Amino acid sequence: MSWEESKPEPHPCPCGKGEYLVIHRSDDWGRFEERWEMWCPRCNTDYDLYTYYLNYKGMTESHHGWVRKSLLQELADLIKQMEDDKKGLATYLKMQYGKKWLQHFRGKTKKTIWSELMQDGQTYPSLSTLTSAILV
Repeated sequence: MSWEESKPEPHPCPCGKGEYLVIHRSDDWGRFEERWEMWCPRCNTDYDLYTYYLNYKGMTESHHGWVRKSLLQELADLIKQMEDDKKGLATYLKMQYGKKWLQHFRGKTKKTIWSELMQDGQTYPSLSTLTSAILV
């Protein structure tokens, strides 16, 4: 039940004057992961590891890369701005259209609401997903 580690694989760092290591790990449950370690002192101060995940048909892949810290900060700022804008838009839409939507759907069954919103099952989510997760 413990994790086994492979032999560390050295790779050239972004500045080309040092290296970073990639260590692959696995366990008895068939789980795998990678650990990336920067060994170049110069790159260690200028770069951070960026990781993103892709999901396809129930399988998750993780991808990694070294990115300048200034770009990661810029990305974090943009993500925060986007989240703030989404909240602002949601508040605006609720204020402008909330009462109309509530009046429109008042007294209708969950199946009728689903049928109207999902074009009789032509789009996601299914009726069971909608009723169990959204229309509680």
